[in-house]
Amino acid sequence: MIKIFLIDASIKNRTLIKQYLAFEKDIKVIGEANDPIDAMKVFSAVGLPDVFLVSAHLEKISIFDFLKKLKEQRPIPTIVYADIADKLMVQRLYDAGATKVIPQPIESDTNYRYALLTAIRAIKIKTLNIKPINKIIAIGSSTGGVQALEEIIKRLKKNHAPIIITQHMPSDFTGSFAKRLTSLYKNTYVKEAEDFDELAVGRVLLAPGNKHMEVIKKGNGYQVILKDYPKVNGHKPSIDVMFDSVAREVGDKAVAFLLTGMGKDGALGLKKIREAGGITYAQDEQSSIVYGMPKVANEIGAARYVVPLKDIANIINAY
Repeated sequence: MIKIFLIDASIKNRTLIKQYLAFEKDIKVIGEANDPIDAMKVFSAVGLPDVFLVSAHLEKISIFDFLKKLKEQRPIPTIVYADIADKLMVQRLYDAGATKVIPQPIESDTNYRYALLTAIRAIKIKTLNIKPINKIIAIGSSTGGVQALEEIIKRLKKNHAPIIITQHMPSDFTGSFAKRLTSLYKNTYVKEAEDFDELAVGRVLLAPGNKHMEVIKKGNGYQVILKDYPKVNGHKPSIDVMFDSVAREVGDKAVAFLLTGMGKDGALGLKKIREAGGITYAQDEQSSIVYGMPKVANEIGAARYVVPLKDIANIINAY
């Protein structure tokens, strides 16, 4: 059970959030308050939560002061809802200690409900996993990749290494694809990536169909950021963009796979990962629906190993 405490002067916002969480068996709102100062009076009765869910617009104390005090006195994961269009504000919230920043509550919106539940459960994955992050798994795929990815994800074990995926796919489909995989396979949590999502054990981040996805190092961990520049190798998202960032930021902690697909996207990036000390794999010809990208990777010496699709999940589970 994930215990939530709500802090917001807006009764409407608190009501909306409680409605979204009301029927979730693994989440319980244990208390609520107008502001952090009033919340102190409630803790004696309900205890401290596992997660704070807080508005960025507080009255008696600023959100930044609240996050600072929380970090100093009792670090508890905190989800802040704010105007996410204000990128500077979002970055300041993360710098101040917010675990996740999400949009303001929206009434009767299934996408918002999904984003809220995703943020809460991702914190559970991060705080409850006991397996250290030894490796980051990066996967690139194109034609035939949807089937290949499903074959891999259904075989993953619990607490698998963090996985990031760039699959050539239209923007209308990446979100629903992520939700479908999460609903079908209980050993992992798949979500369409958003700016500043953290890489975590048991979690898969899928590049959205209209943005490039890069990895950046943040403290002792890693996050993803999304970039809206032109197509690379004729694709957006591009596998090479993701692999290049993995080579630069992750280096020898990276394990990368280039799967079935037409063209050459990802081959040069895979080679950079190998040169940076990472372990690189290409899918073999027999199990590839289109032996284009893996073939180019093999030809330029980017892949250290060539493996059939059926072996890839076991390789990931071993890390």
